Amino acid sequence: MIRCIVIEDQPPAQRVLQRFIGDMENMALKATFADALKAMDFLKSEPIDLIFLDIHLPKISGIDFLKTIPDAPHVILTTAFSDYALESYELNVVDYLLKPFSFERFVKAVNKVPVYKSETHTQESAHGTKLSPAMLFIKSGYEHLKIQVSDIRYIQSESDYTEIFTSDRKYLTSQSLRHWLQTL
Repeated sequence: MIRCIVIEDQPPAQRVLQRFIGDMENMALKATFADALKAMDFLKSEPIDLIFLDIHLPKISGIDFLKTIPDAPHVILTTAFSDYALESYELNVVDYLLKPFSFERFVKAVNKVPVYKSETHTQESAHGTKLSPAMLFIKSGYEHLKIQVSDIRYIQSESDYTEIFTSDRKYLTSQSLRHWLQTL
């Protein structure tokens, strides 16, 4: 489970992020802040895996806030301004979401979070053996979809693509068969 917080001063943007996070089964929203300084106190006492951080905030900018956090969790910047993209990557952010962004773009950003991939795609048992993931997020055409692994009947190679067959649908993905062998 990814424990995350939102630092965003605009209520409509807060609501969008809260809804998107709520739609993800492996994410838990721990708090939402309109002020980065209040979030700083929270981070001192609560373990967090991911921060959704706006850049234009009252009192201190998201970029300046990020520079002050020792051992910062993963960060996805959310902003209406593309001006800070280059600087943000120098701060090792996971992704840069330009507002307004779609749920598909949100999922793509979250899929880049290393802790998310390790918990969703590969889990280890108490004996150290790898277990299959419970669900997969795939890109099929222009859609990002969630598939329960237990619903998959078989996966077939189709030239440069693979087809994932479930009991009620077929999904065409650009991942190789080797990718699915390693993932599953």
